[in-house]
Amino acid sequence: MTDNRVQFFLSYAWNDNRLPPGEHSDKRPFVSALTGQIEYHFNDAKPNNPSLWWDRDNIDDGTQFRPAIRAAIEASSFLVIVLSEHWLASEYCQLELQMFRERWRHEGDFEFKHRIILAHKSEVPRERWPLLLPEQRGYQFFSKAGPFYRLGRVSDEFYDVAEELAQVLIRRAKHAVFEPPPPPDPPPPPPKGLKVYLAKPAPDMRDQYLRVHRELVRDGFNVVPAVADEIPLDAGAIGFIDRELGDARVSIHLLGRSAGPAPTDLEHIVKLQLSKAAERIPAAGAADNAAFHRLIWAPKNFDDSSGHAAERDPIDTLKSFGAQRSGDRTEGNSLSPFIDFLRVHLGDIKPPPPPDEPVSFDHIYLCHDESDTEYAAEVASLFEEHEINYIMPAYFNTTDLERRQFHRERLAECTAVVMCWAKASEMWARAQSKELRSWQTLGRTQRFVCRGLIAGPPPHLRKDDNMLRHLFPSKEIDLVLNWAQTEKPSIEALKRIFNQNAEQRAHE
Repeated sequence: MTDNRVQFFLSYAWNDNRLPPGEHSDKRPFVSALTGQIEYHFNDAKPNNPSLWWDRDNIDDGTQFRPAIRAAIEASSFLVIVLSEHWLASEYCQLELQMFRERWRHEGDFEFKHRIILAHKSEVPRERWPLLLPEQRGYQFFSKAGPFYRLGRVSDEFYDVAEELAQVLIRRAKHAVFEPPPPPDPPPPPPKGLKVYLAKPAPDMRDQYLRVHRELVRDGFNVVPAVADEIPLDAGAIGFIDRELGDARVSIHLLGRSAGPAPTDLEHIVKLQLSKAAERIPAAGAADNAAFHRLIWAPKNFDDSSGHAAERDPIDTLKSFGAQRSGDRTEGNSLSPFIDFLRVHLGDIKPPPPPDEPVSFDHIYLCHDESDTEYAAEVASLFEEHEINYIMPAYFNTTDLERRQFHRERLAECTAVVMCWAKASEMWARAQSKELRSWQTLGRTQRFVCRGLIAGPPPHLRKDDNMLRHLFPSKEIDLVLNWAQTEKPSIEALKRIFNQNAEQRAHE
């Protein structure tokens, strides 16, 4: 939008802007005639005349939704709806209304509805209006005597109402200031509860979808995709659905009358999501809640295509959208009982345990006697090659008091401690091992991830595998590696042993 003028977005059905076959091309269809009148009066509204955005190319439900329309909605302060049976039946008109609501999501329903102006092309019963439409009467282009526009011909009443509508829009614009779209909300931290795929609905189930989403999120479930994330209406739809389904444990599908818009060369989104979810059902079927399965809401009582209340069979409704699969749970009650069912059903499914945190090697204390400095340096080189951080004791030009103080500080703060015993005396090694028996007495705030001992050369009877475990019991040393007579194992083996030991200690 340019010049910060207040912009009105015109939402209309393409069938309301067609001429009868054979009519002369100099006649204008209804929407073109109406916009021509509005734009004429807008041009005279100086100095800050508003602007009217409408898609002059007339898209229909078989056309991909254009990014330009999304951008125009983001730039618009008001929505003018040409209300008719065609508009009510159009998937894209319903999508425009939902997108305009999301554009002004920071406003309450009362304030938001004042941004919608209705231009009635034909009579639509009030009970069939979407919930987002205002209560206002709007501007009627028909009377009991008939429509003001018919077969390309307009009456004087048409021009009178069009001017009245234009003047109202001009007055609205004078009291409005263009507001840029609010920045997107920061993504919340992912919930830790059960991951649930709530399928994107057709526009006729949008209100019910929003309520289900709100209730499940409030109950702590990890619901995907996000409300603001729409399925791409192109080949990217498959990847989007597969990514969001991911490791979800169940999928939820709300089935109304419509199958929703269709991405290019693909099924309509309601059918497409049912199909992609079915691919994740185990071949033997979902015998219990642990296996992936689909939950379907196909309400028994629903309006038919003419807007009249009708009763339908939930299973037959599902079959009209896709094949029934083993493990499906199909419900037909009203929305509130279905939400209650979801709470109970999903609550009985145990979420998978969180992945184990990787063991940190950022703080290893490589403890050794001064006589084993050379051997400890070889072990340290192995750590260094694999970017494992470590720290060694202090010996050179250091008093006994300073050395002991440094040693105690390292034991208090390190993540893991690894003793290197090669040439040093057995008394040194066993004294160090006994020191590690109680982590609390070392001034630590938590246990060691691992207390390890590497027995290096020279080999000796006292460094036999069985003897090492007698000399260094598990209450003092978690991990013993006997490298006295063999080549050093790979760092991967060392990591694996560390991880196994950490897992064992976590379950103690």
